[in-house]
Amino acid sequence: MNYLENNMECIKKNRPYMYKRLIETETRDTSDQISEIKSVITKDNSKTLYIKKGTKYYRLNSIYSPSNEANIWADQFELKSLSSIISMFGFGNGEFARSLINRIRDKDILVIYEPSIEVFYHVIEEYDITDILSNMQVSFTVEKINDIEFHNTLRVVLDINNISTQIICTHPFYDKIFPESGVSFFKELKDSYYNAKININTEIAFGKRFIENTLHNIRYLRDSISIHELKSIVPTDIPAMIIAAGPSVSEQIEYIRQAKGKVVIFAVDRILEFLLENGIEPDFVVTLDPMKPVQFFSNRTDVTIPLLCFIEANHEILDRHIGKKIFCNCTDFLKQVYENINKKPPMVLSSSSVATLSCLVCVELGFTDIILVGQDLAYDGNKSHSGREEISPNTNRDIELEDIEGKPIRSRYDWKSFKIWYEDLIALKPHINIIDAKTKGAKINGSTIMPLKDVLVKYCNQEFDYNTIANININTFDQEGIYAVKHYLDKNYNNIEKIIKKAKGSIKYCNILIDEINHKKFNSGIELQYVTKIRKNNQFIQKSSLYKLIDIYVKAVSMQDILEMNKLSEDYSENKLITYMKTKKINEAIIEAADFIKPKLEDAIKQVVPM
Repeated sequence: MNYLENNMECIKKNRPYMYKRLIETETRDTSDQISEIKSVITKDNSKTLYIKKGTKYYRLNSIYSPSNEANIWADQFELKSLSSIISMFGFGNGEFARSLINRIRDKDILVIYEPSIEVFYHVIEEYDITDILSNMQVSFTVEKINDIEFHNTLRVVLDINNISTQIICTHPFYDKIFPESGVSFFKELKDSYYNAKININTEIAFGKRFIENTLHNIRYLRDSISIHELKSIVPTDIPAMIIAAGPSVSEQIEYIRQAKGKVVIFAVDRILEFLLENGIEPDFVVTLDPMKPVQFFSNRTDVTIPLLCFIEANHEILDRHIGKKIFCNCTDFLKQVYENINKKPPMVLSSSSVATLSCLVCVELGFTDIILVGQDLAYDGNKSHSGREEISPNTNRDIELEDIEGKPIRSRYDWKSFKIWYEDLIALKPHINIIDAKTKGAKINGSTIMPLKDVLVKYCNQEFDYNTIANININTFDQEGIYAVKHYLDKNYNNIEKIIKKAKGSIKYCNILIDEINHKKFNSGIELQYVTKIRKNNQFIQKSSLYKLIDIYVKAVSMQDILEMNKLSEDYSENKLITYMKTKKINEAIIEAADFIKPKLEDAIKQVVPM
């Protein structure tokens, strides 16, 4: 086979989505940016790549030895963390990327963004790059082919372990040849960094509350069902309607009333009270946030509408709600209680908002027509939510987006992230019809934009008996299953003192090692002895099911220590000293976490099988 056949076969095997998009894409032409691409033999009998833009030629590699040049270029990037993310704008003929790959370690990831389809096709026709295409530590995106993989990869790989040490680089001359794509590349990096920071800040802000809610809400497993069991109850041959809290809801209330019984209505917690005040009872209400204020749910104490929720949702809302609770996620800590009774654990991924979570729920249930109402993603004048008082502009948070008519509209950065989320879903799930029922607001690319009154005519022509949802009378856990939950909790409760003992042991060993380093009498035999003991203690703690809660607490109170542990200095002894000091702090946080969890777990055990 020739280079093209070999490379395409490698893409087909290792990167199926890229392969599918390459086959579907009709054009290779990017002549609006470049007018000629050619490869020329170099002095060492390899090749250099030339790109002509306008009247100017750019030679992307040395005419003597492209590999030596690439190695010198790559030496400037130091991998100073335990795991590094390297984002590279431009692939060229692969020489510079290959030099980076030769330097990355087991936990490092190289994210490549090639802005030109035409350059990419030239390269796979003229060069063997199967070593790069088959490397699973490399994420490879070609603009207009698999852009979404670049976006999704960054959101998956950027986390607490690498956010402060990520490396960003540009292939020589790519910033001059493809300046507009470069702007998009760096904008995506900025957005991904922002998204990762939000996730980290959420872990810090909500960590303790997450644990508190999870353990408190275990009592509601007794009379609950999971989203998997809901599938047999909810009709999905009619549309789902998700009502968010955008300002436009108040203008559409009569059309929503007409839709009752013709669509399955999912209301976000924040819009529930407004709907009830207008005499509309949704089929489901959805809540997600660990600290969502109760007043953003309802001031009523008689709400029996089935509640779709996460186990870590604000327990005050679950306490106030008196109807059926349907868990969409049980957290890693409680997965085993479902598996113990041979049930599939509900594990819908967390989402950026309760509206996007509602959309994920609808996808999981099997709806193919999903109507968005009140997902304005923009201000209406100065109003941000339905029924909300006017607010003053916040220049630090506000941005402009394109509205449904192509005009600029004032929005917020978090609403932009919701818009991107929907656009990603549409790209990944093309069989699902997202119908954005509005006459104004931010445009969600790929959605069907249509006024709600027209949506009712086109999509809402079949009625169903919504009482079948209102009167759900099955439970996931029977009496035997609930006792299995109690047994699981008892087992974890009995492990708490063992975990504390192991953490105290590790602190003692860290103190010995720190003292050895400070007094410059370090003995490698002593180090190996105590490091082995610390490692065994860590393994015991991490194998415990309770560690899944402890880890949340530790991240919340020791985030900065964790960030610093992943950074390496050039001083070997200093690295060791920092590592043992941080390890000591994290084990102190483990003890603190265990003490925090113990009384709450004890209460959960009492409540799950009340006397």
